[in-house]
Amino acid sequence: MNMKVSSSIPSSFIDLPMMMIIIISPLLPTAISDDNQLRASSCSGKQTHPGTLFYRNRKYIMTFLAKYTPLRHGFATTSWVLGPKVFGQIDTANKVHMCSGQTANNKYTIKTKGLLNKLVGEVVKQRDRYSMFASDETSGEFVVYGMVQCTRDLDVNKCKGCLQNVMKDISSAGADCLPKTSGSFFSGSCVVRYDKSPFLL
Repeated sequence: MNMKVSSSIPSSFIDLPMMMIIIISPLLPTAISDDNQLRASSCSGKQTHPGTLFYRNRKYIMTFLAKYTPLRHGFATTSWVLGPKVFGQIDTANKVHMCSGQTANNKYTIKTKGLLNKLVGEVVKQRDRYSMFASDETSGEFVVYGMVQCTRDLDVNKCKGCLQNVMKDISSAGADCLPKTSGSFFSGSCVVRYDKSPFLL
């Protein structure tokens, strides 16, 4: 049995023999298109039954959160794993990307890729798993806002590997994403996002 406290572990793991729950996570921002309509959402349709590993993990974690969430500010996160080791491993099985907005020109695409690659480099330099996040914006004719983030269970090298894989996904998505003006790429261990409009508070 392994217990570990974390605040940014992705929540789409129902296919795995363990349980991880997030109450609020900056890793999974809501995807909104330019016309402020909800772009996409995803939920698993699988059911769990008493006695399964997932059910037991979920029961424990919900009991823990109900008991230990502070009344003063009402926020707590935790994770509980019975089963194979998953902390510190890059999750490549759970991926989704959402892209929307207008189709921009090639200059926008080049600028966006440059910004995201720069942010990946900044995250790797941090050498601190509790700060594996970077965001910035470009200047000039085409302003692009971007962010990259890894879950805190990854070390710096695995964070880099996860983000590099996502950057390959951005390239392989082709015209479905870039040069679209808004894109969010989620894997189970990291996220990359860009937009022509600010999306972080």
